[in-house]
Amino acid sequence: MANIRKSFNFRTGLQVDNDNFVVNANGLVGIGTSIPQNYLFNVHGDTRVTGLTTTGNLYAGIGTINTLNSTNSTVGTLTATNISATSLTIDGSSVSSNFIGYAFTAWITNDGGVGLHTLSRIGIGTDTTPTEQLRVVGDAAITEDLTLTAGNLTLTSGGINASSGVVTASSFSGSLSSSDLTGTIDNARLPTNINKPTGIITASSFVGNLTGTATTATNLDSSANITAVSVSAGIVTASTRLYTPSIGVGTNSPGAQIHLRKSGVTDIQLTSDGSYESTITLGRNTTKTTDNGQIRFGYTGFSYPQSTEQSLDIINYDTGNLNFYLEPNGLGGSFNWLTNASNRAMVLTQTGNLGIGNTSPTQKLDVTGNIVASGSVTGIGSITGSSFTKVGGASTQFLKADGSIDENTYLTSTSDGSGLSGIVTSLVAGSNITVSGSTGQVTISASGGGSVSRQSLAQSTGSIGAGTTSNITITGYKTYALQKVGISSAAWVVLYTDADSRTADASRNYLTDPTPGSGVIAEVYTTNTGISTFIMSPGIIGWNDDATPSTNIYARVTNNESSSADITVTLTAVQLES
Repeated sequence: MANIRKSFNFRTGLQVDNDNFVVNANGLVGIGTSIPQNYLFNVHGDTRVTGLTTTGNLYAGIGTINTLNSTNSTVGTLTATNISATSLTIDGSSVSSNFIGYAFTAWITNDGGVGLHTLSRIGIGTDTTPTEQLRVVGDAAITEDLTLTAGNLTLTSGGINASSGVVTASSFSGSLSSSDLTGTIDNARLPTNINKPTGIITASSFVGNLTGTATTATNLDSSANITAVSVSAGIVTASTRLYTPSIGVGTNSPGAQIHLRKSGVTDIQLTSDGSYESTITLGRNTTKTTDNGQIRFGYTGFSYPQSTEQSLDIINYDTGNLNFYLEPNGLGGSFNWLTNASNRAMVLTQTGNLGIGNTSPTQKLDVTGNIVASGSVTGIGSITGSSFTKVGGASTQFLKADGSIDENTYLTSTSDGSGLSGIVTSLVAGSNITVSGSTGQVTISASGGGSVSRQSLAQSTGSIGAGTTSNITITGYKTYALQKVGISSAAWVVLYTDADSRTADASRNYLTDPTPGSGVIAEVYTTNTGISTFIMSPGIIGWNDDATPSTNIYARVTNNESSSADITVTLTAVQLES
């Protein structure tokens, strides 16, 4: 205190320069304060102690200490290399027991001392500064939930072992092996869409619907069903069956159960390897040979001796008809039987004329070539021919109309009788024929005239649909007087002189009158259901105008009923020409 003027006052204690050093009457020491309170030693300002300081209770604002061993300390700001304290009170608030190290700049305690938080990076089990917010070297056991609101959870080794509860993440980065997933993943935990652009998703089973595009599906179970609205594929192979309501080949809008469409040639081909037949079966029964029809090729069964490996068979396995319809409205061409690509051996025309060796038949049977009949040949009308030969006959024999052989000699219309031998002893005259004279020259004359009765000429169409037209041929006379036309059902009936006129008139409407010379003899029309009879008044002369006149009366019948009908046309006529 040399050269410094000091004042001392020991009356009530010790005081140096007002507040630099004070010892009050209570024995309280104050340094940097003139009013020491509560504590024996009160220091206001920085304090440096280079030696060991031992105290029962330490209360400090800011302290820098190498080593602090304390039973109970209250510090405002403390920097220490080592701290060991049974109880440490920091900033006059929260108490931490068994405290080892504490950095106020890193940790912040919330109200009530319930927890801590920090903005600094934290490393556990490591003495290096972590690059992550939290790095744990070693195992970490978490008994409650672990939640990441952002960022990633990275495991350099080991794994996540959750014995119970739920592991939830918006995404997984890296490899996730299916063998590491056990138990059941609840549907609520799965995302709406599972997107795996590459690799393979493998599962023992899928329950529910799989949608989207599958590029490859292999080793499907035999009982697996695949249902798809649309499948776009190169080749589809099925070992047993393909089930679908309809199949469109070349079209995505099939009009039938199987519909093939192509801008070029469209083919359906059935091929059986080896010596087996190929078969198409149509009908109503699952047994192919019951209540069905069948087209087959190459059948070699013993029950069909005419069928061979080179045979094409058409079979009706039911009791109905086998029908060939040539344009149901009667406007078609002809049935042709060909022996090669161009040679027509037999032709059945739309008018019903059958030609054998003749491609343009004009008669019901028109044969170019010889006919051999081992039995009888019966003709209701005329049989015309340039010659008739009886096998084994003689030139002196005649073939009579009843089929018997006659060896008598007859007088012909071109002979004067000079060639006759013997004597004519009698002449037998027929009806209305008079024979004059009994010897020498006789006279044969005819008188009066024969009477001919009217006849009913009928023909049926067979069953035809409503609005359908059928051509029929009625057997009648070369020339006739038509008195009546009767029909069994509502119909439009037209009579013609020849088949060609009928064909030419096929497109005419019933409201349009036929033109003169068109070959129409008569027509009747009614929509009344049931039998109708039309009186031809005055009577009509009809005739056959074929190249060789015949007894055919050509007719066209249109069904005016509301359903199918078998219509019978009946003509009442008188023969005018034999």
